[in-house]
Amino acid sequence: MTADVSHSAPAWPSPLRDLARQLPQHDRLCIAFSGGLDSSLLLHLFAAITPASIALSALHINHQLQPNAAEVDAFCRDVCARLSVPLRVVSVTVPVKAEGVGGLEQAARAARYGVFEQYLRADELLLLAHHGDDQLETVLFRLFRGSGVAGLAGMPFTRALCARALARPLLEFSRAQLEAWAEGAGLPWMEDPSNSDQRFDRNYLRNSVIHR
Repeated sequence: MTADVSHSAPAWPSPLRDLARQLPQHDRLCIAFSGGLDSSLLLHLFAAITPASIALSALHINHQLQPNAAEVDAFCRDVCARLSVPLRVVSVTVPVKAEGVGGLEQAARAARYGVFEQYLRADELLLLAHHGDDQLETVLFRLFRGSGVAGLAGMPFTRALCARALARPLLEFSRAQLEAWAEGAGLPWMEDPSNSDQRFDRNYLRNSVIHR
């Protein structure tokens, strides 16, 4: 969906407005902004509910793997400009023929977290837009890979990231809930064309197991 950014502030439901109070203590917030549905909702939400005393910014990582990467870059810049949220865009090189456990998906994740560790400030809290469906995929993914009990616990709401910290405030919501709220608010987002590629383990779980 690529609707125009709404000129009026959405009436965010209370479960979303309450998220700010659940976060660890912080002076600065950074939204990991991919341009997709989940991170677009997260960005618009925190642009609306973050007090002026907290410095808010966004970080877009271009993995240079999709044919529309330049279009997504431009989209992210435009959205952040309209919201007056400073944006840093970082391009990374992911080995297309990545081998080993996780393959290309794991290589992209490693590149992404390398950027987080390099560019985030020590006093900055990173917000990721993982939701409840992502959590289920993670647990199933680890189960199929033979993870132990600790791995089956799934993604934590918060965790350390070197000298920094990250949080996943949307974990308690399903993607269907987020999409309904985003559409109701008239938010724009870009679809990732790789989401339907069954060659990726998580896409197979999402499309052929969870939502079959």
